[in-house]
Amino acid sequence: MHLNQRQLIDQLHDQTIEFLEPLTRRLLEHVEESLFTRAERAPNNQVQAGYFDDLRDLRFHRDQVAADFLRRISDNFGRFSRRERLPESEPLSGSAPLGLSLVDDHSLNQNIATSRMVQRVHGQCFQSLYALHQRLSVLNQGHKIEETEILIGPEQLVQAFRGSLEVLNVSEEAQLLTLDAFGSEVLAACAALYDGCNRLLIEADVLPNLRFDVRRVHGSSGSSQRPYDEPSATEPHGRSDRLRAGLPAQPTPGGDRVGELGDLQSLLGPASERGWAPSLVASPKPSAGSVD
Repeated sequence: MHLNQRQLIDQLHDQTIEFLEPLTRRLLEHVEESLFTRAERAPNNQVQAGYFDDLRDLRFHRDQVAADFLRRISDNFGRFSRRERLPESEPLSGSAPLGLSLVDDHSLNQNIATSRMVQRVHGQCFQSLYALHQRLSVLNQGHKIEETEILIGPEQLVQAFRGSLEVLNVSEEAQLLTLDAFGSEVLAACAALYDGCNRLLIEADVLPNLRFDVRRVHGSSGSSQRPYDEPSATEPHGRSDRLRAGLPAQPTPGGDRVGELGDLQSLLGPASERGWAPSLVASPKPSAGSVD
């Protein structure tokens, strides 16, 4: 597949929107059903009226919420193609300073809920998110992308969805119910999205040989996951590619940054020949762990 940078970003965008749109509309329908069920089971008329108010407001704004969420995702792809910074996500933390107002308490509860969702996605999709992070960095001309700036990473998806909910005038319970549904019905399904985007970039020769190895750490009872490039038939994981990149056969102490960049350089393959893949590594100095 011979695509330029812009074409690749457009294909990633189309694939992402096609994946997210039906899930988003379905989750909003399910929230409406949940609110209706709660209204039916309400202990008194006042509580029931509150649920019906939330239901009417969500039903009235449902299409607007879905469209605004997808628009925010599309805007992020546009920013990425222009090499602009993505919007900073709100701190996903359970702590906050003293003197919070009621509105701040509501925001804090949402932060706690979304923080758990984001952590769950990173735990379940570690490898595919790491690979996507590296490949998007190549598309970004080698400029560093923070983990929270992965175009379709959980932080950016949550940020966009929370922004789209601002049009709603519903109770905090309905807000949290909607966020919870987003986590269970959209974020929980994103492993397939990340795998699909990685496949698209692999077919376009963007780090096609990036792999993961589970290696036991010396002196530890556990194991660690580390990326590596595809080994040759006669040499251990990544050794031949490290030598071709002018790096030591094994990473030097404190030289993880050099090793990572060297592996990426050796994996660029045909992408570098098309002019949009950056040169990630200059001639490294022989001193261990030094990066200029």
